Amino acid sequence: DEPPGARGFAPVARELAPRFAVSFFNVFVSAAFVGLIFALATELTGDRRAAAFAACLYGFGSLAWAHSRPFFTETAAAYFLVLAWWC
Repeated sequence: DEPPGARGFAPVARELAPRFAVSFFNVFVSAAFVGLIFALATELTGDRRAAAFAACLYGFGSLAWAHSRPFFTETAAAYFLVLAWWC
């Protein structure tokens, strides 16, 4: 049985569940990109402290944070471009 006041919400919830799941995609891509920047900067400089600073600077000091929430394509495109360049 449905709780009182919840009648008719099951079809809407079924429709919105995939949108909710997809809306979190860029959060994970942005976190992976910060990790990639840390790994790349560590390899380039050899200094983990400088690499952590570069990763934090990217994560907090650029538009990466603003673009990590909505479903923009720039975050994933930048991640895969840097990953392709590094590998």
